[in-house]
Amino acid sequence: MNEDIMALSNKLIYSGRLKCGSEQVRDQKLVLPQAESSCSCSLSKLLDESVRCVFVNTDKLSARESRVGDLVQNEMEGKLVERFVATLVGRGIKQEDIGVITPYRQQIKLLSAAVHKQNPLVEVLTADKSQGRDKDCIVISMVRSNDVGNVGELLRDWRRINVSLTRAKKKLVIFGSRGTLQSDRLLSEFFDLMDGKGWIVDLLKSDEECACGRNDADDR
Repeated sequence: MNEDIMALSNKLIYSGRLKCGSEQVRDQKLVLPQAESSCSCSLSKLLDESVRCVFVNTDKLSARESRVGDLVQNEMEGKLVERFVATLVGRGIKQEDIGVITPYRQQIKLLSAAVHKQNPLVEVLTADKSQGRDKDCIVISMVRSNDVGNVGELLRDWRRINVSLTRAKKKLVIFGSRGTLQSDRLLSEFFDLMDGKGWIVDLLKSDEECACGRNDADDR
């Protein structure tokens, strides 16, 4: 993993003990082979090579969690992840070099159906199953978004979340609700670090309807 991604684990788990294996590993970035698109939405800005680690805040969107029986999912977050993955592939990143991770089983079902419709070779994994599945780009869906700051037990297991974060070699993009997640103590420290680095992007309501990442087949 590069220096920016490693900074998260160093701060929250390893007290600065991790070191990059080489300057090449430390400085690596996700380079997009295809020309830049004309889209100017917030999601397209995440593609910049200088953006190596970012939290994408969905609080201004209609991106609340919902229930399917006893299971939790977040449909808008799923759409954003699917669109971002499609944009990466459209810009020349190989499907096999992208991984999507979420702690929640129902979100796995939702994401698998959405992502694999266009990009069947992108792996969609739980945190546990992501162990050893390193990818150039990892996209994480945190799911929890509610009015009472309930992050659930899975997101309090920071060592499990750390496994997900450290699967990324060149780019890490995390979608979630800052308003909900920062109510947890350790996740609050995560946001302090991300704020200090300038690694938080707030999506706008208009980003819900952006057409980036879609192809002509989506309109049929």
